[in-house]
Amino acid sequence: GQTCGNGVVEGTEECDDSNRLPMDGCSPSCLYEEELCSVLYPGSEDDDTTANCDDPDCATAKHCDPGEMDGDGDGFTPNMGDCADADATIHPAALEICDDGIDNNCDGDTDHGGDIDGDGAFHCMSGVVYDCNDYSSEQSPLNFEVPGDGIDNDCDTTVDEDPHSCDCTTGIDQAQAMGMCSADSVVEYYNGNSHGIATAYGNVVPQHGCRFFTISSGYAWDTSDFNSTNMGENGNPVSTTNCFECTTADTQSTWAHPGPEGCCEDDNDNDPSRLSIMVDVPANARSFSFQFIFFSEEYPYYVGSTFNDTLYVVMDSMSLSQIQNITFAASENPADTLQPVTINNSLFENPLVTDIGGTGYDVGGEGGTTGWVTTTAPCIPGETIIIDFWIHDEGDHVYDSAAVIDNFQWHVESVDGPVTVK
Repeated sequence: GQTCGNGVVEGTEECDDSNRLPMDGCSPSCLYEEELCSVLYPGSEDDDTTANCDDPDCATAKHCDPGEMDGDGDGFTPNMGDCADADATIHPAALEICDDGIDNNCDGDTDHGGDIDGDGAFHCMSGVVYDCNDYSSEQSPLNFEVPGDGIDNDCDTTVDEDPHSCDCTTGIDQAQAMGMCSADSVVEYYNGNSHGIATAYGNVVPQHGCRFFTISSGYAWDTSDFNSTNMGENGNPVSTTNCFECTTADTQSTWAHPGPEGCCEDDNDNDPSRLSIMVDVPANARSFSFQFIFFSEEYPYYVGSTFNDTLYVVMDSMSLSQIQNITFAASENPADTLQPVTINNSLFENPLVTDIGGTGYDVGGEGGTTGWVTTTAPCIPGETIIIDFWIHDEGDHVYDSAAVIDNFQWHVESVDGPVTVK
């Protein structure tokens, strides 16, 4: 048969609380009943002689449980993770002091850890301060410095320094030349002269800092010979350089595609050069921008023809629905389409406004330029993105083009999508 008080609900029992006491919610016959406070919580658990049920400081046994009592008045009980309830300076929300030998924030690590602001950076690393302000995500070693806001955003002890000044140092690489100071870059090309880093290109000077990067389908710094038939070999970049693959086919008249033009067309693309950059997005960056100036010896004579050198910048980011070209412009030939940058774009200056003297792209009325153009694109804080800068000859491998890329900048503002503006 059933045995009331054995802790097992059996037969006709409604409850069994392992005792035969009355008025404790389960009767001596194991049926539900009213509770009586003095039965549930007898005595005076805080030892002030006042019965628990009459004591406003200890109305129930829970409030008298040492694990539920805030002994030091810091707002945290032992059951809430307070590992030193007699010391109000030690609790789960305390700032970890990096060199005092105490686990200030009760996370189990002494002089290490702590991320009160949730910005992904520990306040302490190996006994020294890493996140200089663990109460504000505006300050973190994972951030980039935001010039002009009066805050040491990147915790380097300097306020409002230029976060893109690496292009004025020595031993810089291609990414740093354009102001991207924390990136890994790889250049793929088919002639050692098809790319370079310089302080000027003819009369064209950097838009920011000291240097810029140039990529070309010909000789990047040659002002005398743009008829560079020996710059490369016929072949689509897909078969030779592992570029991002397109998900849809493309034609000359529909350029709003998810990948670079060279991945979608036939083997009529020549002399490709590529700068591939992988970079971690700072924790406070939601977009970025860069400037470029595109030159082509094909302008204006081959506008609308199959001889149409192309610059495209392909981005792989979680902020985009797919891998896609982010540098494009409205086209004039054909009209009302989006294209990577070519001589068919409305970006080209006619008449020439920008001083490109000394570049060779203004000789004898041949050649032209877009002037400086800015592309802005979204990104997600903390993600790793890949940006590929491509240029190639199209239709043949004769008249060449070049692009100068400079003034990369992170921004705290969000943008809706990639946009390229003059």
